[in-house]
Amino acid sequence: MSFQKLTVEEYQSQLESKKSTPSGGSALALTLETATSLCLMVCNLTLDKKGYENVRERIGEIIREVKLIKEEAKKLMDEDSIAFNALMVAFKNKNEEEIQEKAIDSAMVPYRLYNQTKKLQQIAEVLIEIGNKNVQSDAFIARDLCASIYYGSILNIKANIPYIKNEEVLKTLNTILD
Repeated sequence: MSFQKLTVEEYQSQLESKKSTPSGGSALALTLETATSLCLMVCNLTLDKKGYENVRERIGEIIREVKLIKEEAKKLMDEDSIAFNALMVAFKNKNEEEIQEKAIDSAMVPYRLYNQTKKLQQIAEVLIEIGNKNVQSDAFIARDLCASIYYGSILNIKANIPYIKNEEVLKTLNTILD
């Protein structure tokens, strides 16, 4: 099931259900998508506004960057649940090699989410400085949502670490855990 196709109410109903997915990782990806929407709103309310002509080109670049992050967030929203469900099957099968592989997949989703969030947080900081001052608070909110996503992503990565033995993968994951 693609969570992107659900209404907000349907998604929230799924999230609060007795099912294990969607879960926190999917909610974090949705939060990133929400933060991208806030950044795009700031851009759209800055782009053709009088007094902001000197940042028009940069705002256009930011719009393109944010749209890419938004698309990745949409993918991660579903990928998180797919990876988690696959890991649960591996645990049920009690296959150590499969658990290892699926734990890596499950850790890489929040790792990618963390990296996309880092990009967006930097963009939000720029928008706080150059964006339309009437919606500056929205850029601050986008930036602050990123802080929650960072924390949640780290928690989700740490939940998978005990099942990962691959040193290269651990080294990669530890770049954001240290």
